[in-house]
Amino acid sequence: MIGLKWFKAQTVLIQLYRNRVVIRNIDLGITIDRTCSGKFSNPRMVLADFRVAEEFTRSLLREMSQKRFAPPMKVLVQPMELVDGGISPVEQCSFNDFAQHLGAKYVFLHLTQEPLSDQRVLELTRGKS
Repeated sequence: MIGLKWFKAQTVLIQLYRNRVVIRNIDLGITIDRTCSGKFSNPRMVLADFRVAEEFTRSLLREMSQKRFAPPMKVLVQPMELVDGGISPVEQCSFNDFAQHLGAKYVFLHLTQEPLSDQRVLELTRGKS
């Protein structure tokens, strides 16, 4: 059937703190806030150990979805700490890769530490489905 979308991408906000992740699925209205028992941050970078952060965040996404398969996602990554003075292109790539490894179809990066409403997240990720 032409024009039928079987799997609409869900909009997900991932906020990264020092060894802590907050995930909010805008479409489902679910938020999970957990601190990692392992360390994925260091004094200079919130995403210093990519593997630990990815495994931890993937487990939170599984907990959130409670399905056998993960739907496509539009992910807005918002580092909430250790971004004073901006981030380097290498850090931008690591945030992008992080979200893609989690299964993101589209990745957006937001570098302010302001709280984001669901409406604001949808505005920042508009145009991709």
